[in-house]
Amino acid sequence: MVGNPNTWPEDDIAATRRLLQPQGPVILVGHSYGGAIISVDGNAGNVAGLMYIGAFPPEKGESLGGLLSKYPLEIWGSCRPPKTTRCPRQRFFAKRANRKATGRKGSHAIFISQPKAVADVIEAAAKGSAKKSQR
Repeated sequence: MVGNPNTWPEDDIAATRRLLQPQGPVILVGHSYGGAIISVDGNAGNVAGLMYIGAFPPEKGESLGGLLSKYPLEIWGSCRPPKTTRCPRQRFFAKRANRKATGRKGSHAIFISQPKAVADVIEAAAKGSAKKSQR
C-alpha cells in the first residue's frame, strides 16, 4: 500500500515507484486521483495489472486536468447511493478502456462502505493475473 504524500503528482508518483522497486508482481489499485498516479507506472516490469476504484484512468499522454475538461458534464454525474451502482463516469471509463466495470452501491469511498466487496474484486483480479502469468 502506498501512502502517497498528496503534495504534488510527482511526489505521489515517486512514492509509488519506491514501493514497486523491491516487489515481485503487483496489481496497482488507485482510487480517485490515485488512478492518474498508478497509470504513470502501469507498464513497469513488475506491474501485473491496474485497478481503478472510483478513479480517473487517463489514457497515455492524457493529463488529469485534460481528462476533467475533455468530456461532457453528464459523465461526471452523481455516484451517491442508492441512485446508482456504477456512476456514469465509471461506466464511461470502463467502456473507453475496453475493460470490465464492477458495480456496488456505495459512495465514492466505496472501500470504506463496502470493504469486503472491494477486497473480493481486488483478490479476484490478483488471482486472474496470476493465472495469466502461469500460461
